[in-house]
Amino acid sequence: MYMSIYQSTLAEISKMALSEKISLVEEIWDTIVKDGEYPELTEPQSAELNRRMNSYHANPSQGRLWSDIKSEYWKSTK
Repeated sequence: MYMSIYQSTLAEISKMALSEKISLVEEIWDTIVKDGEYPELTEPQSAELNRRMNSYHANPSQGRLWSDIKSEYWKSTK
């Protein structure tokens, strides 16, 4: 039975460990945005971004660093 290159690739990816899959997705994403091209936000995404930016500008001291959030998350999953 003929299997398309995409089906074959997906079959190989399904055998990978989660960490390998994440690394692969990161590499693919890097090739997408390497030239400064990003997908356009949807209207709901744009509205949420505006809401969050307005909230941040109104109360900048209430924000948290992304590195702190990630660190807290990874500690909670151990």
